[in-house]
Amino acid sequence: MAARTLEERRFRFPVLALAVPLLLPALAAAQAFGPDEVRSHTQPYIPAPALAIRTGVELVEVPVVVRDRQHKAVAGLSRSDFAIFDSGKKRDITFFSVENFISPSRIDIRGLKR
Repeated sequence: MAARTLEERRFRFPVLALAVPLLLPALAAAQAFGPDEVRSHTQPYIPAPALAIRTGVELVEVPVVVRDRQHKAVAGLSRSDFAIFDSGKKRDITFFSVENFISPSRIDIRGLKR
């Protein structure tokens, strides 16, 4: 490939400088859209809601300790001795259990083997 002369380089620059401004309107016209080709739709921005976890509860545990005037636990109570209300409405007690607690000081460990 032969090296270009200074004369050839000078001639090429003005041709490019003239060709680019003449070609730009032709390129813009080729990209123009007709009035029936452009559609727009606007709506108000509504951000996505924060993550929410919803659950349903069928059974609620209500632990209770009943004490007398001397602050001792009352034994021998049954389901019929209790009533549960939720927002002023009486609810059924579907499950009832009694847990007995034995104080560690009352456990006889003499008979236990290791």
